[in-house]
Amino acid sequence: MPLAVAPLLMAMAPNPTMSQLSSPSWLDQPLMPWNRPTPTAFPTLPKPGPGENIEQCESVIRQPATTAEQAIAKQGWHLVGDRHQEDRIQMILGASGFDGMCRPMGYQVFVYAEGRYAGTLSPELMDARTDGSLNDFRVISPSEIVADFNRYGEADPLCCPSGTTRITYTLRHADIPDLLPTGVNTRQNANGSSMPPAGTLLSTPWRLVRVGTESVPQESAMMDTPYLQFDAKEKRFFGSSGCNRYMGSFEQSEMTLNFSAVASTKRACLDQIQKIEGEFYQALGQITRFEINQDQLYLYKDDGEVVLVFQKKES
Repeated sequence: MPLAVAPLLMAMAPNPTMSQLSSPSWLDQPLMPWNRPTPTAFPTLPKPGPGENIEQCESVIRQPATTAEQAIAKQGWHLVGDRHQEDRIQMILGASGFDGMCRPMGYQVFVYAEGRYAGTLSPELMDARTDGSLNDFRVISPSEIVADFNRYGEADPLCCPSGTTRITYTLRHADIPDLLPTGVNTRQNANGSSMPPAGTLLSTPWRLVRVGTESVPQESAMMDTPYLQFDAKEKRFFGSSGCNRYMGSFEQSEMTLNFSAVASTKRACLDQIQKIEGEFYQALGQITRFEINQDQLYLYKDDGEVVLVFQKKES
């Protein structure tokens, strides 16, 4: 979207360090205050773009639980990922729609300060696995936020952007809060791979939402919540496949991941659940690589096909 030039213009020179970044991108331009382009402007909650695969991806959409989330959902956004709240700051991820693997498309992160809308982390809608897509964001202090954006070179595979641009924001708490981009730094990723690191993979339980292209039913009277969890110290994994419990060993290095010695209990299950479990156990033996995008975990086999999709499991 065009950005008006105003006295608040942050004319800070970008510092791209890679010769093959996909361009042009707002991340390579002088930073401008898109949330309040003039001192008298109010930050306005934007509307989503056109969305696809909404019904197919219902399992990754969550219901609004706060006043801020209700306002975002009322505009037509689909809430995804965990709820992020710290130091009276809420950061909420909303998607316009999803790709075939239920990755967010046309998405934004909305920032609220003490219940008042402050703005977005990007002036543009973002698509998963494209240049400028958001990788991580966090609150540093009540007045500072940082966000990391993936940077793809022309030869980068979709799994592994070769760079990251970090934007630093100043958040001014007031009756009309200001969210201003105030710093930018672009760097080459180690090993040409996308972060977040394996620590994110191993430190949290993951709820199974898709096997191949099929959505997985969630907990009911006849079925437990299917999930996966890692024991990093013992190099073991365990979880529930909906009816039975399973366990095994794993090896992980950078973005590679392999499961072995998979064993499970032998409870009698409903036919539908038994079918899901059989496909799930078969897929575990095919995994060679993982990818984390926002709060979703994608497990791939060696031909690049996504065979399992998980959502970060709320405790």
